Amino acid sequence: MRKIFTVLSLSAITMGTIFTSCSSSGNRDEQVQEKQDFTNANYIKNLMVGKWNISAYKVSSGWYAATDKNSTAYFIFKSDGTYQRKPYSLNSMNDFNESGTYQITPATSTTNASIKTSYTLNGRNDSDTFVLQNYENGEVTVSYITQTGSNNEKYKKD
Repeated sequence: MRKIFTVLSLSAITMGTIFTSCSSSGNRDEQVQEKQDFTNANYIKNLMVGKWNISAYKVSSGWYAATDKNSTAYFIFKSDGTYQRKPYSLNSMNDFNESGTYQITPATSTTNASIKTSYTLNGRNDSDTFVLQNYENGEVTVSYITQTGSNNEKYKKD
């Protein structure tokens, strides 16, 4: 009787070990996805540092792919809080390069995260705000707010 009890106990322990080992080995192969935390300015900064090419723009009738504009309109955000921007313009008079500083405002329970850019243009200090609407598959959707109006654009990281 004692031998049967010992064999059953060892079998139960072995099965438990095999089950635990099999169920945990599957988890090792899964990739852990980083949680998007737009309430954290450092997370946003780490995400945004680099070159972002325009990928789409919105007009009243909908979104249009910016294949004709790819690499002609972009942002380069640097880790030191500075940026460069090459805006796209149909009017060559407005076709200029912009550089300055940026400040990140994290999301709250009532507002989306935003990036405020500050620069000097024609001797005048100016700023624009980019409200982060969505981030998916390496593409960010922004509502670009200036003193003259707003646009919706999508940028993809280079």
